[in-house]
Amino acid sequence: MEQQFSSKFKQFLRRIQNKRYHPKIIFKMETKRVSVRIAHLYLTLIVLAVCLFAACRKDNKASSPSSSPPLIGFQSKQLLTIGQLDTANLLGTSADMFDLEVTLSVPSNINSPISATIVPDSGALSVYNAYQQQKSFPPQGWSGRSYIPFRQLSASYYTLQNGGKVTINPGQQSVTVRVSFAGDKIDFYNNNAFENALSLKLIAPNGATLVSSLSQALILIRPQSAYEGNYQTTGAETEAGTSQTYSNNYDQLSSVTPNTVLKQTFGSYGQLMYLTVNTDNSVSINFLVGVPAPFYIYGLSNAMIFFSTGPTQSFSQIGVNKYDPATKTFTLNYQLYLNKVLAQSVSETSTLKN
Repeated sequence: MEQQFSSKFKQFLRRIQNKRYHPKIIFKMETKRVSVRIAHLYLTLIVLAVCLFAACRKDNKASSPSSSPPLIGFQSKQLLTIGQLDTANLLGTSADMFDLEVTLSVPSNINSPISATIVPDSGALSVYNAYQQQKSFPPQGWSGRSYIPFRQLSASYYTLQNGGKVTINPGQQSVTVRVSFAGDKIDFYNNNAFENALSLKLIAPNGATLVSSLSQALILIRPQSAYEGNYQTTGAETEAGTSQTYSNNYDQLSSVTPNTVLKQTFGSYGQLMYLTVNTDNSVSINFLVGVPAPFYIYGLSNAMIFFSTGPTQSFSQIGVNKYDPATKTFTLNYQLYLNKVLAQSVSETSTLKN
């Protein structure tokens, strides 16, 4: 073995001496081998770095959708100053309710729930009342107040679902929070002294950033009467011994309270009256003669009526005044007096058409 190696080594030396393999050539060959090995090493490091980067991105995506938390706020109508607010139309029952929506800017992909709390707060209500008072102005000929402010509803008349605690679980972008109202106990009319509203605020976000412009919600609480709608009216009026029959007249009855609607009197002396349906379906008529204006009505038009009459007029209801729930028909009988002298008698029926 040693003799064989010695013989090959001697042959190698002889070749060098004969310049068949120059030392520079040997050096270049060795240098090339080293360069190839270094290139292989760099390529291995690059592949390893790419794999590590991809793994890190996968882990980050699984734990958080972005480097910053999502935004949270009420999903309600925009600016208080233009009156685009949430409105709860209540039927005046113990089962009245309204749903609020709380939303995230992006769906929650984190591993733990996001939470916040809804609490009563008068901030939004104060802003709304101040703005409405500023833009209101008395109509021509009316010297009284043209804007009746909203008052924060007492906590005894509503409850927030889960005590106001909001939880948005992974994968969700919004949740609904129910507000339950004791509509059968709320005073909607309030003798035109105020109206009802519920001003709320979102606080204590956990896992999300609160959007200040969407942290408040204002719900205007309006009555919705089961008797509002478009009615077809027929009937007769008797004036100075002469009777005249009317048919196919249409009246828009609008909500005042859950059991009361506003209607115009029939015949030539058209005035306004409240019709209140009692528990036995009898109807009480409140004629708005001499009652201080304005009268607030809601329903389809959300209108406000300013009304005044002289002291010489008066009305009284007579005979049968009732509501038939089967046919959705009012039967009304009443009289008009001028200077305490009978001027007109009216008998009419009004049937709901839509």
